Amino acid sequence: MKKLRYLIVSVLFICLSSMLLLCACGGSGSPADSGSPAGNASASEDGGLVFNKKYVRSAFGEGRDNYFIFRSDGTGDYVCNRDYDYAANEHYTLHFKWFYADKDESAVVCFYDSVKYGEGHKGVEISDDTKYFVTVSEHVLCSNNGVSNSYFINEDVVGELKNYGKD
Repeated sequence: MKKLRYLIVSVLFICLSSMLLLCACGGSGSPADSGSPAGNASASEDGGLVFNKKYVRSAFGEGRDNYFIFRSDGTGDYVCNRDYDYAANEHYTLHFKWFYADKDESAVVCFYDSVKYGEGHKGVEISDDTKYFVTVSEHVLCSNNGVSNSYFINEDVVGELKNYGKD
């Protein structure tokens, strides 16, 4: 009978120890800690990055948009369509992989994955070490490519800025 009690107490002790160990190793359990590049996929609910929406910069209209788009799987695109008075027109789509740069999910870093040049591209070739540091919110992105800053507005709120992007 004593052996049965010791066996039961030992099994309970092992179960309790296992639960404590799992809790200790599990951390906060938040998606941002899971290693997923996108972290909290519902970030837009609390004012963060909005997925599958264009963040546009100034020019509008088919073939003229310049924008970022982020997907929750950790990929995205930067589409550049700029026509100049000289022969350096830029028409390309830069595909990138992105990761949150901080635990607050207020900034992302985008790393070159591939590029597709559009018709009429005469600008410089895009380097495979191209990267962007982008501060993010639901409404606005501020992008820094190491040379200059640019601001992009979520396509859903552009209508609230009646003079945005007018020439």
